[in-house]
Amino acid sequence: MFLLTELNKIWSTLQERVYKTKTRDVHELRKRIVDECDRLDQRVTDKVVGEWQKRLELECLQEENSLNIRCEHF
Repeated sequence: MFLLTELNKIWSTLQERVYKTKTRDVHELRKRIVDECDRLDQRVTDKVVGEWQKRLELECLQEENSLNIRCEHF
């Protein structure tokens, strides 16, 4: 749940900043998105990525354990 909440915060912040004013074209929109991503606080980004990595590792361990249990029954 933490991951989605933090990702939503990041996305909401980006949307707010990027769409502050109307864009002329897709190139300007892309530039704004890139610029605003560069302005994000790196600590927040690192925290979200770190949580995502932890969650992925847990999912992999659970899947590995599940496979081991299934294999032991044969």
